[in-house]
Amino acid sequence: HSLRDDLAAHAKAHGIAADADFLPFEFLPQYIGGLDAATSQQNQSFSTKCFPTFYVSTSLDATTHMLTATINVPAGAFTGCSSQFMLAPGNSDVALHILEGKAVPQSKVVTFDLSKVYASADPAEVWYFQTRGLKIYELQTGNVIASVLSVIDTVVLLVGFAIKAPSGMVFDASYEFVRNFVQADPTRMGPKTTIRTAGNVVARNLDPNTINSGDLLMLLRPDGLDPMIGWGEGSMAGHSTVAVRIPNQGLHVCESTTTDAYWPNNGIQCTPWAEWLQLCEDSIQNVVHVPLKPEYLAKFNTTAALAFFEAHKAVDYGYQTFLFGWLDTATGNLPCTPHSNYTICLGAELVEKIALFLDGLFESNHENFFRQALAHRVGLWSPANSPSVLDSIYHGATVQNKNFGDLYQMPEQDSYLYNTTQAGASVVSKSMVCCVFVCNMWKAAGIFSEIGNQLQCGEQTLWDIYSMALFDSSKMGEGRPQVCKDADPTNPLCQLMGNMTMVLVPDVNTRPLYPNMGEKCAATCPAYNRPAGC
Repeated sequence: HSLRDDLAAHAKAHGIAADADFLPFEFLPQYIGGLDAATSQQNQSFSTKCFPTFYVSTSLDATTHMLTATINVPAGAFTGCSSQFMLAPGNSDVALHILEGKAVPQSKVVTFDLSKVYASADPAEVWYFQTRGLKIYELQTGNVIASVLSVIDTVVLLVGFAIKAPSGMVFDASYEFVRNFVQADPTRMGPKTTIRTAGNVVARNLDPNTINSGDLLMLLRPDGLDPMIGWGEGSMAGHSTVAVRIPNQGLHVCESTTTDAYWPNNGIQCTPWAEWLQLCEDSIQNVVHVPLKPEYLAKFNTTAALAFFEAHKAVDYGYQTFLFGWLDTATGNLPCTPHSNYTICLGAELVEKIALFLDGLFESNHENFFRQALAHRVGLWSPANSPSVLDSIYHGATVQNKNFGDLYQMPEQDSYLYNTTQAGASVVSKSMVCCVFVCNMWKAAGIFSEIGNQLQCGEQTLWDIYSMALFDSSKMGEGRPQVCKDADPTNPLCQLMGNMTMVLVPDVNTRPLYPNMGEKCAATCPAYNRPAGC
C-alpha cells in the first residue's frame, strides 16, 4: 500500500498522469493490429493515444529466420505520455517495448529468433506464424507508472485468495471491486453492496430444518477471485453449493471446490452442516439461501443425487472446464474496465495468447485450463494424451474451418470426460466447477425431467443456476424466517453470514426451464443484459 502511494505521489510530483483511484486490470494489453510477418511488410500504419499515427515494417531472413520489426514514429506525437507495446510473433516469445512521446521522429528496432519455429517437427508452429503473423498489443494506461499501479492494485485484489480471513486493504479491495466493477450499473446490478454488521447471527440461530435437500446456497468471499468471477459472469456470487440431507447423517452441504488457504478438503465433497458453517465463518464467506419450490422439492430424488455424488466423490475441481461454460460467444462474455469507459477489455486475441502461454506452462497437467476442453471440440481428446492447444487450433482451422473463438464458444457437453484425479489418483471422469456440480446433482435428482434432461450442465454458470425459475418466492422477502428479516430487512433472500450485504442480482428465479438453455448467452458489463430467450 505504501509503495503504491509513493509511486502515485512521485508521478504527480513529476507531472505524470497516474490516477489515485483503485484501478485493477487497467494494464490489460489491447490488440491494435497485426502484420503478415512471413513476408516483408513496409510501413503498415497503426494508432494509439500517444501516437496518432505510427508505422511498423517487418523483414524475415529466409536463411536465419530472424524476424526484424521496425517501429517508426513521425514527429507530432503527444509528449508527456508513453506507449507500451507488446509484440507477439506467432507462438513465440513476447517482447515488451516502451516508446515515449517526443516532438521529434523516432525509430525502434526489435528482433525475434524464429529458428526454433521453422525447425519444429510440428507443422502447426510454422502454420501459426504464417497465418497469425506479428500481433501488436498496447498497454493503454498512458505511462509505465500507471501500469505498475494497476498491477499493484490487481495483486492486492487477488492476494486475498491466499489468505484465510481477508481483512484490511485486501477486504477493502474486494469490496470496492464489487461495488465499482460488478455493480457499476446500479439499476441492473444494484442495490450496491454495503458493509453488513449482522455477522453470523442468522447462521447460528436459523433452524436447520428450514434448509431442504436440493436447496441452493450461493457464496461470495471477499478474496478477489470470487468478485473477479462475478465481474466476468455478471453475478453477485463467486461460488455455489447444494444442500442434501443424507439418511441417518443429517443435513450436509455438497460442492466442488479445492483445498487452499481457507478450505481443508479438496474436490467434490459433502460436509456436515455445522462444520460447513464454521468453515465458512472462519474464511469470511457471505452466504445466501435460495430455497427450491415445493414442486421441485418433491421431484428431488435424494437417493439418485447421492448416488451421483458417491460416483464422483473426491474428484478434483473442474479446472479443465472453468472457462468454457462461461464463454458462450466469441467476444460477448469478455469483461471491460469501468474506469476506461469500457474500452479496456479482455479481448479475444489476448485470450488466445493466454491459452497458448498457459498450455506451454501446464502442458499435460490435468489442471490445464484449455488443453483437454479444446481437444474435445476438435475431436482429438484422448485418455492417454490430448494434443496441445496449438495443435487443436491448427486442426480446427485446417480441418473444421473454425478459428479459436469458434472453438471455445462450442457448448460443453455433459458426455465429455477428462483426465483428472480422484482422491489423488489419476482417473477419467467429469470435470465440474461448483455450479456445474450443483446442476449435475439437480439433473441426477430429476429436477430437469420436465425438459427431458435436455440441458448441458457444463454450460451453466452461477448466474444460470440461480436465475432458473426453480425457487420458492413465498419463502423470500417477508416469507423468510424472522431471524433473517431482523438481520437483513431489505434482502429478498436469507443471508446466513457475511460482512457484505449479498443481494443476489440480477434475474434471480426468472427463467423458466427450456431445452439447451444457457448455451448462447452473451453478457458483458456494466449491465450484463442477456439476449431475449437466453
